[in-house]
Amino acid sequence: MAQKFVIVKTSKKEYSVTETIEVSFFNNTLDSVFSHIGSYTPVYAIRYLERKDCENNWKQYFAQCQHPNCVIDIDFPVLVKPKQKISFKWEPIIFINGSINHKKIKTGLYRIQFQYLNAEKTKWQTTYSNEFIIK
Repeated sequence: MAQKFVIVKTSKKEYSVTETIEVSFFNNTLDSVFSHIGSYTPVYAIRYLERKDCENNWKQYFAQCQHPNCVIDIDFPVLVKPKQKISFKWEPIIFINGSINHKKIKTGLYRIQFQYLNAEKTKWQTTYSNEFIIK
């Protein structure tokens, strides 16, 4: 029997540093889950943007400003039914140490760490996108 899980993918494998990234979230489980991806604040579905360093380790960066560095107005996670796919376009910006200061991302190999709530809304789950290149 095939394993069922949430799948996160970018629309392409390579992007330029100036491109917007389209990210899709597919609920391939048998239960509904909850995610910010379908809300008015979909960037909060991203826990971290991760970049592979020269030692093959993933370094984590914030994709949005973090409390207490800024006032956060986050929409509630929305229901994502089994077999439902939701996409959003994201301008890849890194918020330095979660502060309001931000910068464009550098070239390199990346993946996105996503979070979503289980069906009972009791535990945040983590999943990763495919790896993609920024050139």
